[in-house]
Amino acid sequence: MFIEYDCVRLLKPLEGESAPVGSMGVIVMIHYTPVTAYEVEFFDEAGNSLMTVTVGPDQIQKLEL
Repeated sequence: MFIEYDCVRLLKPLEGESAPVGSMGVIVMIHYTPVTAYEVEFFDEAGNSLMTVTVGPDQIQKLEL
């Protein structure tokens, strides 16, 4: 289970999106219906925003900072 503002890492490629597997991001919103999904803002290594995209719980991993 994730909560807003959790730091996460992308585990699976997102078709047609610019964030590579391993990109770090922050959960900015949680959608509960029709299924649980997470709006995540992903960043590059310099801290620049790459994109904000909705992902499923199997596509991200929580980072322990």
